[in-house]
Amino acid sequence: ENEAGHPPLGDILASFFNTIFYQKLGWTSDIESYHLFIVVVSSLLVAGVFAFTAALYGFFAGLVAACSLALYPLFFAELHFNVKDPVQAVFYGATLMSFFWAITKRNIVWLLVSAVSFGIALSIKLNVIFAGVTMVLWLGMYEWKKLRSFRWPFSRAMTIALLGYPIIAFIILYASWPYLWNDPLAQFLKVVGYYRTIGAQTYQTTTLFGNFFNTYALQWVLYATPLIPLTLFLIGVWYAIRFGLREPS
Repeated sequence: ENEAGHPPLGDILASFFNTIFYQKLGWTSDIESYHLFIVVVSSLLVAGVFAFTAALYGFFAGLVAACSLALYPLFFAELHFNVKDPVQAVFYGATLMSFFWAITKRNIVWLLVSAVSFGIALSIKLNVIFAGVTMVLWLGMYEWKKLRSFRWPFSRAMTIALLGYPIIAFIILYASWPYLWNDPLAQFLKVVGYYRTIGAQTYQTTTLFGNFFNTYALQWVLYATPLIPLTLFLIGVWYAIRFGLREPS
């Protein structure tokens, strides 16, 4: 009745690992069984990033991408104890990568994988909603030529799958969170209020354009990212701006 905070699916999945590896098999200690869950799924994200990047740009690019993620200090540290953020990152990443394959290959199965990944991520933290913004913007750019000509780029089946995407995600959120079962709309609005409260906290006052843009997140990335991956990232941004539009779709 008083659970209007983060959704619980990450905790539930970690508890499943505790049941299997500590209570049933006795292979780990009590606390380590929860940590094992985070390490395992985080490793899957590293592997997925490698496979995704290597498929598009080759083995070396995949290796750089995977190492940049795996050795990022915050990610490496928190995958050993944080049951929310690293797990959220796993399904956040899976959502974006599978959505890319779904659209570029016109594959409904990949789209369903993305919808399920989005739903699982949503059931861990609501931050994955920002992935929805990314996907919509990218989709508009990717299909711009057809949309500009007022041609719908997708088949009927693909269109239905796209319309069902948010429904699948919210069904997963609802099914995994008993807090919502009594009064879904009212309880969900309480959760949104919680996120608005913690999201509005100001950690520092450095802003641009008056109070329009707070630079805390940008400063965090610049100061916390090791120099080598940060340099590679900046090179990648430069390359994408200069040559990205020339790549075949």
